[in-house]
Amino acid sequence: MSKIPILVISTVDEPILDIYKRIKLRNDNPRVEYYFMYSTDGSTHIIPNGNAYDAYIQGEESVRKGCTMKTIHMIKLLRDRDFIVRTNLTNILNIENLLVAIDKLPRDSPILSGYIYNNSFAAGSLMVWNKCAIDKLLEMENVLINSGFPHNDDIMLTMASLKNGVLFDNSMVPFVVETQYNFFYDPPTPPGWIILKRPRNEFTTRYYSDLWSFRKYIHFPVTIDIYKMTLDMLIAVRFMDRIGECKYICQNIDILYQHYSFLDPTKLGEFLYYIIKYNNQRLEYIKEITNFKNYIPDNQYVDLYFYYGIVKGLISKDVYKMLGVSTGTWRDKF
Repeated sequence: MSKIPILVISTVDEPILDIYKRIKLRNDNPRVEYYFMYSTDGSTHIIPNGNAYDAYIQGEESVRKGCTMKTIHMIKLLRDRDFIVRTNLTNILNIENLLVAIDKLPRDSPILSGYIYNNSFAAGSLMVWNKCAIDKLLEMENVLINSGFPHNDDIMLTMASLKNGVLFDNSMVPFVVETQYNFFYDPPTPPGWIILKRPRNEFTTRYYSDLWSFRKYIHFPVTIDIYKMTLDMLIAVRFMDRIGECKYICQNIDILYQHYSFLDPTKLGEFLYYIIKYNNQRLEYIKEITNFKNYIPDNQYVDLYFYYGIVKGLISKDVYKMLGVSTGTWRDKF
């Protein structure tokens, strides 16, 4: 039985991507082999990398033409395999469950499986072609080249496949975990899960939030700057507050509370604001932080006033009594 190639769309522009690659390189299942696909200005060449390969493919770095042509190039090279998998570097694969799902796929008809999104296209996070479908897709190579690449790679590859008679298989869809865009979290993994699909995070929180979220899959030393991480946690909470994505904001606040002593003291007031706004049942958090030796409020407790005065439209001594903290003003005398 031939090995199943896993083609991985790869770049080297972010530190977290090296972590994802190292997680994949730890795979020792003899039935699969990884090909990390990079764009290059030089000649196309493939370099062995332990039990995997680094494939440098001549062409531009783009999600339309670049990723489409990198995938087609490698599929042509490996077209004799029974199955070919395409994924992205920032996903976590459960290889054993993936192989169980692949072994159940038909072989005698052209099938495109994986993450079939809304039964309209195969998302690039997980695309699986069987041998019949590989042949059908490659018959469309010239159509792809002459298309002008109006869509992202996964849509282009799906359209070319379907146009030449390839059929969708939805059997893997229930086992795709598309995680929420909530930064620091523990992704739920149902029995039989195949892939954890991490939403792309363009913000500065990405390195530490991804390390936190996928820490159970990192089995090698990683240097963590806890001071930088706590700031990134605060940025994550700030972002969710601004966009109204609050489903998991309390979870993020709870995580940051466990590390708040490492947070820049000038940021503690902002953190208090989010606690009051979203976790007002956790008054013990507020009491502990306001009594923390490094806590530096201004004389008027503007951090608390901002929430109660601006957001709630009220401010009174009773509020401070409720919180169990001083107002820092003459009102403490009465």
